[in-house]
Amino acid sequence: MARLTKETLLEWYRQMTLIRQFETRCDELYQDKKITGVYMHLYSGHEATGVGALAALGDSRGAPQPHHGRDDGQEDRRERR
Repeated sequence: MARLTKETLLEWYRQMTLIRQFETRCDELYQDKKITGVYMHLYSGHEATGVGALAALGDSRGAPQPHHGRDDGQEDRRERR
């Protein structure tokens, strides 16, 4: 196994704390009934699972990110006009 650098460990920690902050905020919104219609199953306490799995797979993008916008290349064509 390759030696882990301080920078890598700090990045993983940053990703885990970001996930925790997101989960905490989701819980607050759920408790305030601003997120409705679903059962809120929180991931808190398991942040390392996702971050570690992606690291093991060699995914350098970090935590999974939602995709917003189009993936069909049309945005690129519109920008070139």
